[in-house]
Amino acid sequence: TLREVWVIQNLDGDYLRSFLQGNKVVSYCAERDEAERFTTYEEASLRAKTLDIVVRKGHRLHRFMVRRNNS
Repeated sequence: TLREVWVIQNLDGDYLRSFLQGNKVVSYCAERDEAERFTTYEEASLRAKTLDIVVRKGHRLHRFMVRRNNS
């Protein structure tokens, strides 16, 4: 079965990898597979709005489907 996930992309086309981890405010990556995934639109939207305020305006949400692990 498939499940919906959301990722956040910045204006440069990079994906959010992490937020407020270690000594970094934000970390980005070029590959979608390495991006932080959100299971709800609301959670992703709140994070994107926070990034728009803290980092810079222009973060976008992208939705896609992934196979659900049946383990």
